[in-house]
Amino acid sequence: MLDKIDIKVIRNNRKRMSIKISKINNEVVVYAPLRQSDKSINHFIQLNHDWIVNTRKAIAEKITDKPQKFLYFGKEYDFEVSNQFKSNLTLIDKMYVKPGIKDFEYEINKFYFKMGSEIVIAKIKEFADELGVTFSKVSFRNVRSRWGSCSMRKNISINIKLIKTPHHIIDYVLIHELCHLKEMNHSQEFWALVAKADSNYKEHRKWLKENGGYLLAAYTYPKSVQEPIPNLFR
Repeated sequence: MLDKIDIKVIRNNRKRMSIKISKINNEVVVYAPLRQSDKSINHFIQLNHDWIVNTRKAIAEKITDKPQKFLYFGKEYDFEVSNQFKSNLTLIDKMYVKPGIKDFEYEINKFYFKMGSEIVIAKIKEFADELGVTFSKVSFRNVRSRWGSCSMRKNISINIKLIKTPHHIIDYVLIHELCHLKEMNHSQEFWALVAKADSNYKEHRKWLKENGGYLLAAYTYPKSVQEPIPNLFR
């Protein structure tokens, strides 16, 4: 506990201790070597007291109080905590969340993959036929840097967070990556291929640039289902 701030400690195969503060929910996590004692970790936290407090304050000022929504294919759904469904997450008119979820981000990611990946793969196959190209395989990743990629081996990789976006934005990203099967660059020839398949690609590209930072960030968390972070130093 640090000025009533709960601290989460994660031990792993690292050599030094470090502190990370989430820009999404202001969570404080200390990473420490496996054999680091609680006493030395607590001392490390106290040494960084001012930095933790000041950083959390700065982040808190940037976190908006707008209602948090679940995004799915461009539509927004309210969160509601409910015990009426067996699954941890159930999307109907709202995103119904079973109380007591320990890893909410994992559950959201799993939902996107299970419910959205089949739709995206079907789209890829359809566009590939239209473009006259073939790909080897499709994989989904959870990254914060790009929406998709295409390798020299014709493997297509799609960011699972793309499922947050409207269908026409998804179509643009898929067309973009499939066109790389013909042009592995961003030359005039490449963009001509994209334009032929998506005449509004410039608008779609602009939309992603304007909204991508928010969408690529960590998932939004409904405050009502956030689990308290265990405090190891009480």
